[in-house]
Amino acid sequence: MTTVNAVFFRERHPFHILPASILPFLVSLALFFLLFGVVAYFHDWNAFGFISNETMLHLSFLVLWFSVISWVLDVLEESALGFHTKRVQHGLRYGFALFIFSEVMFFFCFLLSFFSL
Repeated sequence: MTTVNAVFFRERHPFHILPASILPFLVSLALFFLLFGVVAYFHDWNAFGFISNETMLHLSFLVLWFSVISWVLDVLEESALGFHTKRVQHGLRYGFALFIFSEVMFFFCFLLSFFSL
């Protein structure tokens, strides 16, 4: 998205419309192969045939980290270019706070179930 389009969209509404990206697909594909590779590794089953399970685990882990780092860099670039309005920044903060809260509650549930046994 060019800067001219960013100025046009910023004036019409306070939201940030993202261009299409392949990164969510790469993350989901890498997570699928990572999970499938872990299950195959634990069952001592050569699921991929042409490469070993360890190699597939390493490759999917590398693709996952590349995708996550690229995604974070995209968000930082969008912020530096001025795409994140106050409303978008507010939504990002709320989203991150809710994520942290859900992780705390998840940990609390495991801790509670551990001590209640």
